[in-house]
Amino acid sequence: MSAASDAVPRPSRRQRLLRALDRRFAFHSRGNVIAAGVAVALLGGLLSLLLGQDANWDLRNYHLYNGYAALHGRLGTDLAPAQLQSYFNPLLDVLHYALMTGLPAPLAGFAMGALHALAFLLLAGIVWQVLDPRLDRARLAPWLALAGMGSAAFLSEFAGTMADNSSALPVLGALLAALHAQRRQQAAGQGVAVAWWALAGALLGLALACKLTNASFALALGVAALVAGGRMRQRVGGAAVLTVVTVLGFAVLAGPWLLGVWKAFGNPLFPQFNSHFLAPLAQPVALSDTRWLPQGWLQWLSWPLHFSFAPNRVSEVALRQIVWPLLYLVGLAALPRCALRRPPWPAAARDVVAPAWRALLVFFVVAYLAWQSVFSIQRYLVVPELLAPLVLWVGLRRLLPARIGVPAARWALIACALVAIQGWGDWGHERWARAAFRVQAPSMEQPARSLVLLVGDVPQSWRIPFLPAQAAYASVASNFPESPAYAERVQALLAERGEGYALLPATVDRNVARLQRLNALAARLGLDHGPDCRLMRRLAHRPVRAAVTEHDGRCQWTILPERAIDIAAGDREALALADEQLAGYGLALQLDTCAVHESWVGQARFPYQWCRVGRR
Repeated sequence: MSAASDAVPRPSRRQRLLRALDRRFAFHSRGNVIAAGVAVALLGGLLSLLLGQDANWDLRNYHLYNGYAALHGRLGTDLAPAQLQSYFNPLLDVLHYALMTGLPAPLAGFAMGALHALAFLLLAGIVWQVLDPRLDRARLAPWLALAGMGSAAFLSEFAGTMADNSSALPVLGALLAALHAQRRQQAAGQGVAVAWWALAGALLGLALACKLTNASFALALGVAALVAGGRMRQRVGGAAVLTVVTVLGFAVLAGPWLLGVWKAFGNPLFPQFNSHFLAPLAQPVALSDTRWLPQGWLQWLSWPLHFSFAPNRVSEVALRQIVWPLLYLVGLAALPRCALRRPPWPAAARDVVAPAWRALLVFFVVAYLAWQSVFSIQRYLVVPELLAPLVLWVGLRRLLPARIGVPAARWALIACALVAIQGWGDWGHERWARAAFRVQAPSMEQPARSLVLLVGDVPQSWRIPFLPAQAAYASVASNFPESPAYAERVQALLAERGEGYALLPATVDRNVARLQRLNALAARLGLDHGPDCRLMRRLAHRPVRAAVTEHDGRCQWTILPERAIDIAAGDREALALADEQLAGYGLALQLDTCAVHESWVGQARFPYQWCRVGRR
């Protein structure tokens, strides 16, 4: 062997891994694109299995019930059993209900994880449209798409049923189709890419039908349609096609449901916006939630910084991220050059993006500003957060010289992903069971002549699909904005049906189940015996936080007295509160009939109390 060949260093393990990934998954060919998409979908499914059974508040409150009610035609039978959310368009909830009741729970969870992982291909397609063809897009597109999926809001809802991630997919698809339409118009020089704009409109109509909060993204895409893509006549024509097809798509997908709700209650968005429709069963209020909005001009001008350092300001669950303050600072740094009409980037960095960048940037900025002005709820920000790493990467590459901008952009995205993953917010998961939901149904003598009242604002309607379908179900003293006519309707239903029951939550001590699992694990590992069970006593303070007792030579962890929950007292308090709430309807619990029944989400117990109801 020659000396020259001896001098060539062997590639490191990291280099060999990167080369292997590049050969198989970089977008050099259509086969590689398919392979990368399948690999990410499988990883998404596996991640869902690791997260566990989705058990978020919205699922237990209305996602499961709404899908069931739509499939079984219960609009005219029940009365707001899922509280004010009972009448949201159930398009996505039908899918959730079918998956979670038609498949074993882990398989349904795997499918949801694979579905949300489709964001990878859509983001990669957007990256491909936005970056300059002279860049190494084959390698950059998958990495920037993965960086987008590492955003805080998207991760918090991954494989869940809260609809923001699921409805983000058609929004991203609409954006990708619009960028493609603008590129074709730009290249052709005349005419409108009608088919691509129609596809974008159909996807946008689907997103709006799934969740009305996507209206801000429809507005943003409409504005973005006017800023690029050939002559002004072509842009206006594209925006017109987009608007018409979006409205038609929404009408086809959401119109029948909205019409049915309007006929039943006098308000297609019942009970929302009832200050305009004045439906008799709800108070004449708009029900807009303004508590999350910025207060004062200083917060309005610095909102990305404010909610990044105080994440609970825009979310019940803290979703930690740093991408928004970084974007805010990059935007501030670019403003002086823009004000002076000078390019906000060095000459060496001007070829980073293609013409589609302008439309993407307009979409991103308008979508964010609309979100801040109308909602300021972080989980409604999923689509801009998925795009934020791409916008940040381009911003740093264009703002800084190439020798600084390239590593700065790379490390900034790595830092953003690490912060979001380390501070992963969770809306609620439980351990898997084969069946996602199980309910021990109480006995009803005559279900067809029974009305079941779901008392209070705790989510309970998820149990209804597993209770007798002949009965009617209604919420009382919930978050529904009841009018006096609502209470009269409840009393009329009870008089019509004859038999009344109350369903209300029972007290549960989650620490009991947790310590049972830990004790079983300690027994399998042989930690529950030995000299004074030394290791179990050492772990008792942290992280277990329990006492240690010994019986027949075996040790086990038990609940500390100060952490114990009095189940009986909690149930009595719940009964007293429910009886007080029912008094406003002229009803009372028959306390001697009350009993506790079991129900489960995954392996987690959610017991409930069941009582007969009579008139006072």
